[in-house]
Parts: sequence; C-alpha cells; structure tokens
Amino acid sequence: MAMAEAANGEQTIPDGMSLPEEIARREDRIKAIAAAKTRIEQRAKERHQQEQAEYEAKVSKQKEKAEQSGNPPQ
Repeated sequence: MAMAEAANGEQTIPDGMSLPEEIARREDRIKAIAAAKTRIEQRAKERHQQEQAEYEAKVSKQKEKAEQSGNPPQ
C-alpha cells in the first residue's frame, strides 16, 4: 500500500514536457498515420484491379484459343 501511495504522489509528467504540445504532436501523428493508411489501401485496390484485369484477359485469351482449336481449356 505504501508503494502505491508513493506512486500516486509522484509527478507523472516528465520535466520539460508540455502537455498541449505533446497532445498536438500525437494528434498530428495520428492524422499522418491515417493518411498513410489511406494511401496504402488505395494502392492495394489499384493493384488488385490491375491484376484482376490481367487475369481476365488471360482467361479470355485461353477461351478464345480453345474455341479456335476445338479443344477444351486446360
């Protein structure tokens, strides 16, 4: 109990730290992280769309080749 009371009585803010500045810094970091996350998600979406288009073109080409040769696609 004595240790808990001693811990509660100590100053919890380190010397030289300004709470408003620290809060502003952390909010800026949260905004930067959110923006980076949005950019990463957008790039992933674009990459997926490109890969999907390439896959569909490949499948279409295989079907066309199968129709011309009369053999089913493998």
